[in-house]
Formats: sequence, C-alpha cells, structure tokens
Amino acid sequence: MNLEKITDYHVNRGLLAEVQALLAPSYVAVGPFALKGIAYPVPGMRHELYTLRDADGQLAAFCTVGYHDIAGLPCGYMGLIAVGEEHRIRG
Repeated sequence: MNLEKITDYHVNRGLLAEVQALLAPSYVAVGPFALKGIAYPVPGMRHELYTLRDADGQLAAFCTVGYHDIAGLPCGYMGLIAVGEEHRIRG
C-alpha cells in the first residue's frame, strides 16, 4: 500500500470523487454533507489529507487532519476517516 500526504486536496475534483465513493457505503445518511467538510476547508486552518492506495492504485483508506492555534497554542485534530469495505479488518 502507498501512503501519501496531500495538502491541496480540496482543489482535486478527481480525488474528491474517489473520497466520496469510498464514503458512500458508510455515510448513506449524510451523503454529500460529509464531503462538504473536506471540499471546503475552514479558512485559517492548515488541512492535510492522508491517502492509502492498494496495489492497483485504488483508494483504500483516507483520513483528514487539521491544525490551528488556540490562544497561541498549536492544536490538531483528526477529521473524517474512512476505510474501504474490502480493506477492513486487515490490519
């Protein structure tokens, strides 16, 4: 599997389509709403998307990470995380 850190992911519509397809089975109730938080990052925050691709180059998993300062202290958070159904429970 190939891990990649992407900082300008919100302008990559092809990648966002892959993310949406990976989310679809698990996020039926929220659908496009879940993707909105990824496609339109909060101004003033640093955002990163980490992707994991399988041997065929297909998106297997991803997670989002955000960073900003609160009262002068650097803070980070894990955002949306998803794993493709065929890759779950495989370590």
